[in-house]
Amino acid sequence: MILIVDDKPENLFSLRKILELHYLEVDTASSGEEALKKILRNNYALIILDVQMYMKEPVLDWPSQRKW
Repeated sequence: MILIVDDKPENLFSLRKILELHYLEVDTASSGEEALKKILRNNYALIILDVQMYMKEPVLDWPSQRKW
């Protein structure tokens, strides 16, 4: 499953539709907090993150908080 994280609904919609055309399973999050909750509950093969959003939301620095 792929997680798309973006604060712009039009970007979430467009990218989701493109990936679903290729029969990929897609989940979305519109905030860093929502993304972190989903990441902790699911095992995503890929996370697509809006870089500008990453700079605005420090909560998205989750790899440094994760225990491997």
